[in-house]
Amino acid sequence: MIIDSRSWQTKLYKGHVPFVWFLLFCIFGVLLSTYMTPGPLWFLGLKILSVLLFLACLACFRLPAFFGFFFLLFLSCLCWMRAWEGHPNVNPMHFSHHGSGFLFGFVADEPRENEKYTRFRLQVTGGGNAESERVLTLNGSIQITAERGLKLSYGDLIVIPGDRYMTVAPPRNPGEMDYAAHLAKQNCWHQAYLGEGQIRLLEGRDGRAMTAFALATRKGMVEKFEHFVPDKDALSIASTLILGYRADLSPELMEVFSATGTIHVLSVSGMHVVIVFWLLAKLLFWMDWRKSLKMLRFPLLLLAIWAYAFLTGFSPSVLRAAMMLGFVLWAEAWGRHSRTYNNIAASAFFLLLFDPKLLLDIGFQLSYLAVAGIVFLYPLLQKLYRVRHRFLKPAADYSMMSLAAQAGAFPLAMYYFQQFPVYFLLANLLIVLPASAIMYLGFALLLLPETTVTEFWLRVLGQLLSGLIVWMNRALAWIQGLPAASLTGLETSVWQCLLIYLLMLSLIFAILRRSKVLFGSFLLIALCLTLLAAIPSYQKWSQRKLIVHQVRSAMAISYTGRGQAWIYSDLPDRDHSTVRFSLLPHLRTFVSPGKIQWIAADSLFDDGRTMISGGLLQIGEKRVYVYDREDWLESHRDGPEKGEGSAPAPLKVDLLLIRKNPRKPLSEILARYPSPVILLDGSNHGWTIERLEKEAMEAGLAYYVLKDNFAYVWLLDE
Repeated sequence: MIIDSRSWQTKLYKGHVPFVWFLLFCIFGVLLSTYMTPGPLWFLGLKILSVLLFLACLACFRLPAFFGFFFLLFLSCLCWMRAWEGHPNVNPMHFSHHGSGFLFGFVADEPRENEKYTRFRLQVTGGGNAESERVLTLNGSIQITAERGLKLSYGDLIVIPGDRYMTVAPPRNPGEMDYAAHLAKQNCWHQAYLGEGQIRLLEGRDGRAMTAFALATRKGMVEKFEHFVPDKDALSIASTLILGYRADLSPELMEVFSATGTIHVLSVSGMHVVIVFWLLAKLLFWMDWRKSLKMLRFPLLLLAIWAYAFLTGFSPSVLRAAMMLGFVLWAEAWGRHSRTYNNIAASAFFLLLFDPKLLLDIGFQLSYLAVAGIVFLYPLLQKLYRVRHRFLKPAADYSMMSLAAQAGAFPLAMYYFQQFPVYFLLANLLIVLPASAIMYLGFALLLLPETTVTEFWLRVLGQLLSGLIVWMNRALAWIQGLPAASLTGLETSVWQCLLIYLLMLSLIFAILRRSKVLFGSFLLIALCLTLLAAIPSYQKWSQRKLIVHQVRSAMAISYTGRGQAWIYSDLPDRDHSTVRFSLLPHLRTFVSPGKIQWIAADSLFDDGRTMISGGLLQIGEKRVYVYDREDWLESHRDGPEKGEGSAPAPLKVDLLLIRKNPRKPLSEILARYPSPVILLDGSNHGWTIERLEKEAMEAGLAYYVLKDNFAYVWLLDE
């Protein structure tokens, strides 16, 4: 039995929501694909099983029970198989299986540019060798990062060297984003860094003509915004909010919207589609006067919604909203009853049939959970608290809708981002009207033709748009500056996430059914969650941990424990991209970002618990020395001074980090800095690492190579 949120006494039987069952079995198939490594035999077995299940469906067509069973299994098997399609392990024509001297293909997405680099995804279509005239038809994708030179756009045909790509590396530091998993969701497992002149542009174009047209149209609209919106931040927000063009959005703006719980405004989603739908429905109100016109209104609205979705790049949230509205409009046009749960499940089902890996997209997951929260909780909140005042009712309704959406999405959002925006309700109330007005002003600016007559009005619209966005940014920045605006470091596991959902459901049903058993379940789940959160929190506070991070040729060492956290590094500052993406995500789970101290390399630091001087780090009784120079430092003497010209006394350390290709043999270095463990980082050349490894093995010493490996994590209390 499924309970309809519009009436708690209405029972919906299984046949009323068939797409819910279809969706569940599709999800099951996709999840199976993620927990198993693809292999040729498994993939062949899936193909055979899919054919057998399809034939079983045909054979049992007149037996509903058996037909339904085999059909659901067929859906699971089909989604599992489709999720594995394109993987190099099961795709014999993937370019990685062929030693090509060159690869060619087309730019498969909209290139993103910054001051130094251009990033885009190359869809490989063939390859070959200069020695042979034979050209192979290949496939696969490569994420390209190239020095800015050529001006590229979607569909451009290019040639790159066939030996410059590499497999995307897994995370190298605790808490670091899994970029390899992110690209794998897009069927991309390789990347390449290319210099100027290593990309050759060919004549002609490839790719989908409609996609190229949509991206070119959107680019033209962004250029129109650039011409009439004077403020740079306002320009990037207008392009993102209205058109889904996020290439110019700065990390600082993203942080403001994320910390205030309004990041959904910058992700073209259901809210934007609803605004477009509402505006078009109002403009076409006159078509309701006659039945023939009303039938025409349906395809016009549907076409306009999908045109907007197409223009914004077909993000999962826009696709979900467009498909749901399509089902509702179809039911309205043909006089059929529309069931909300079935519509939601149907939109997700068809999207997963098209691309099963959409299920792994964070935006897809959060979007559907937020909608489920609105459909399930919003009617209940309306019944609990009825507002009849004419002017207060819209604000109250939007507040309850925001609360319901946040309840549906926040456990999973907390699992992914380890933070919770405390003032999300206030922030959403403040920006709901400005966001709507920004969209309407933006549409007016885009639709108004650019002529000498309309030039003045276009500039007025641009000034109004810019001023409204600047005001909205200031309001959000003020909310971000409030005390405890964003709770960070809320590290949760999958089980904790599921328990939070069970906690909310048990409380809701306990209140609705006045059940003591359900209320007892609520208390038990709350106790389990408290224990699961308290034990790791105490361990984090009490456990002292030192991490020597893998940051290529740079050096970064972090410490956490007893409410303290610091970073010792030779990177320029804490705003460097490596610090933001590779170091801070893990440290934020221990202390708030404002409490993380930044210590520049070779600087002096002493807070009573930690002393840092000249590359020597003393944390309590533990010592770490960073050896990155050839001279013996006279300041590190353990014994009395010796005669002039004599070597200083050895400095015993617990961990020795060797950097920058020392010429001295390891035995000579250890004679000055005796250590039971040595580390070799990425600033050393390969031959230096090989030499030091060989010397360490001959001496029977413990060593660890950071280059191309995970960071070195040292628990100081063990």
